[in-house]
Amino acid sequence: MENLFSKPITEIDKTDIDWLLDHGPCESPTVEYKSALSETGEDPDTWTSTTSPYKSIGNRAKERIIKEVIAFANSGGGTLVIGVSETEDDPPRPKAVNPIAHCGDLATHLTDVLRDGIDPTLPTSNIQAIPIQGDAGLVLIRVQASWRAPHRCRRTLRVFKRFGDQSIPIDMREIQDLVILTSSGASRLDDVFENAKQQCSRELGEQFPHSNQPGHYQAIFIRPVFELKLERLSEKIPHAISPQKSSVRLLGETDSEQRLRVGASHTNFRPIVRGHLYSKLDGDEWTQISVHQSGLVEYRYRSDADTLPNTSQLGLVIRPALLFGHLMNAILIAHTLRQFAGQPELELALEFVISNDSYGKHTQKVTTIWDGHQFSAFEKWTIIDDFPVFPRYSIGSIEELPFLLTTIHRDYWDGVGKSFEYDLSIDPAEMEKQLNFAT
Repeated sequence: MENLFSKPITEIDKTDIDWLLDHGPCESPTVEYKSALSETGEDPDTWTSTTSPYKSIGNRAKERIIKEVIAFANSGGGTLVIGVSETEDDPPRPKAVNPIAHCGDLATHLTDVLRDGIDPTLPTSNIQAIPIQGDAGLVLIRVQASWRAPHRCRRTLRVFKRFGDQSIPIDMREIQDLVILTSSGASRLDDVFENAKQQCSRELGEQFPHSNQPGHYQAIFIRPVFELKLERLSEKIPHAISPQKSSVRLLGETDSEQRLRVGASHTNFRPIVRGHLYSKLDGDEWTQISVHQSGLVEYRYRSDADTLPNTSQLGLVIRPALLFGHLMNAILIAHTLRQFAGQPELELALEFVISNDSYGKHTQKVTTIWDGHQFSAFEKWTIIDDFPVFPRYSIGSIEELPFLLTTIHRDYWDGVGKSFEYDLSIDPAEMEKQLNFAT
C-alpha cells in the first residue's frame, strides 16, 4: 500500500496525514519531523510572527532545514515533514498536526532557500505543500541520495550526514570518504552503461539473426543513480508487456497532433536471473526489453532498411514517432520499478544510441518529418549525414517527463543537422492516462 513516504509527492492528501498519525514511522535515517519553524528557542519564526504579505524565513529556521536536507542528500535520502509534533519516545514518533501558515507560499520559498543555501546545488529535491486548514498545513521535502555529494551549507561551510535519527556534522576524513564513495558510484554507473552498450553492439551490430538485410537499431538504457533494493520482480511490468500508444503535440505556427508509435504486445516473456525479458518479432521489426531488479531497463529495437519512395535505393529510416514512443515507454517502465521500490522520485540516468549494423554502414541514413503513416510517397523524409549522438539525461519526478522529452526532441533535430520549427508537447491528461496504466 502506498503512503506518504512512497506515493508520488504531488498525490499526497489529507488521508495520508491521517495515516501518518495512526501508523507513521518513528524518526530514522530516512525520516525527520519538525513541528514548526523556530528562530531562537521557543520564539516563533518570522514566517508565522509577522502579518506582512512579504514573508520570509528566519536565518535559524533556514539553517535547520538546510542541515536536514544536506544530511539526507549526503546519506541515503529521506523525507522531512514540517508541521508535525513528536512524541517523547526515543526515537520520536509523529504525535499531532501543527499546521504551518501559508504552507503553499512556504513550499515555494523553501525551493529558493535550498537552491541558494546548498553547495553544490542538489540534482533533485521535491517540495510539496499539503493544506489541511485553509492555507495552513504541512510541507514535505523529499530528498534523494545525491551523486553530487558531499553537499555543504553555503553560509557556514558545514557538511552533515544522517546518523540514526539525527543529522550530525562530519569531519574532513568523513568528507574525503564520501567523495570517494560518490566517485565510485558514478564510476559504477558509467560501467553499467558502457557494458550495456557494448553488449548491445555485439548482439545487434552484426547481421541480425532474423534478417539478411542491412538495418539499424535503437537502444535505450535507463538506471537509477543508486541501485534499487527490489528482492524480485514478481509481476509483469505493464508498459513492458503491453506498450501503450500516446499522443503528443507539435507546437508551432500550426499545432498538430502526432501519435507516438510502439510495437504490439510483447507476447514472448520469460524470467531471467534477477529480472524479466520481453520480446517481439513483427516482420522486419524486432523489440526486446530487459528489466532488472537493480532498476536497469534495456530497451532495444532493430529494423531492416526501407526502400526509399520513388527510388530503388535503401535507407536506414528513423521515425520520430517510433523513437519517442519507445523513449516514453522505457521511462515509464523505469518509473514503475522505482515505484515498486518505494522511491518514486529516485533520480534516473538515461542514455540511448542509434546506430547501423555492419551490413548497413554504407546505406543512406534517413529521418522522417513526424508523420504517422506507413513509409510511403506521402511521408515527408530527408537524408541525413549521420545518426545523432546524444548526451546522458536525468529525470527525477515523473512530472519532469514532458520537459525531458522536449529537450531530447530539440537535441534530435540539432543532431541530424536539420532545422525544425516545432516543440514537442505532452498533454497532462495524456501523461496521466499513461501513469494510471502503469499502476
